[in-house]
Amino acid sequence: MLGGIFSVLSAMSFALGGTMTRRGMMRASASYGLYVTVILGVPLFAIAALATGQIFDAGEITSNGYILLAGAGILHFLVGRYCGFRAVAAIGANRNQPLLTTSILYSVILAIVLLDESITWPMFWGMVLIVIGPMLMIERSKPKPKAKPTGLPAEGLPSDPSSSVIDATAVAGATSASVASAISPDKAKLDMPPLKMAEGYLFGLAAAAIYGNTPIMVRAALQDSELGIMGGLASYMAAAAVLMVTLLVPGKLMKVAAERKTAGPWFYANTVASFFAQMFRYVALGIAPVTVVAPLARTLALFTLAFSFLINRKLEYFGARVIIGILLSVAGSVVLVLQA
Repeated sequence: MLGGIFSVLSAMSFALGGTMTRRGMMRASASYGLYVTVILGVPLFAIAALATGQIFDAGEITSNGYILLAGAGILHFLVGRYCGFRAVAAIGANRNQPLLTTSILYSVILAIVLLDESITWPMFWGMVLIVIGPMLMIERSKPKPKAKPTGLPAEGLPSDPSSSVIDATAVAGATSASVASAISPDKAKLDMPPLKMAEGYLFGLAAAAIYGNTPIMVRAALQDSELGIMGGLASYMAAAAVLMVTLLVPGKLMKVAAERKTAGPWFYANTVASFFAQMFRYVALGIAPVTVVAPLARTLALFTLAFSFLINRKLEYFGARVIIGILLSVAGSVVLVLQA
């Protein structure tokens, strides 16, 4: 029961962080998001580990456990989070949620194979619903009418906003403050071109595959030690160490500093939300089976829908297919939890 509560709290925090990411990715690159959220996450976890006293019980985690935690941190916080940022930048947080829900399939299958956890027929049908959600969400892009030729100002932006809409996600990797400031969230383009949709689906599914594997590694490392916060600290430290090394690349530090001016506040808020999300997640994995934690964590799709409506209403897509896809995916998650 307690593991389920922590899983839901983690989902809420992840959803809030995702809505912040949507804003931040309009003004910075995915790599900048990694530097801020991962490196600043280390002191936050260190404070939490110290406050709970878990840092003094660090020796209870085996050396093999720390290796698993380090591997999970590098995979989840670097590769997985990068793919997640790219997906959100391309198709938005709402469209990305049914894709991320497929991570449950990886988690449940690996938990059965590696951790000897079991599956029933109702759980199988729950997994089917989870798969149907993203498939239902896929829409064919509508052909766009050609805009009449218009003059362009010196900055290269359309002089008449009604004749040519700027795709806000096209500047996800831009670091120029002048370009970012010229684009208003109200002008965000919601009907994505085919290539942009394909990019979002590709990175979304890649993130789901990684997010589905890392809970197995964390659960195997922590077992029932209840040292979830210490485990989170170990994972964050491993990921942050890799990022710190990359800052030695010539010009990288200056690029990060430049992006901080335009996207810093959104990613700082995301860092705090992600910290609580990961803390609750690691605590849940330290006391509950993966087959319970992973499905409940995917209820973040519903919370993302709510937070997106409150914060990014003019940026996100709220089409019927997306909403139904989210509801089906969450329904599948609930079935998995009830049968676990």
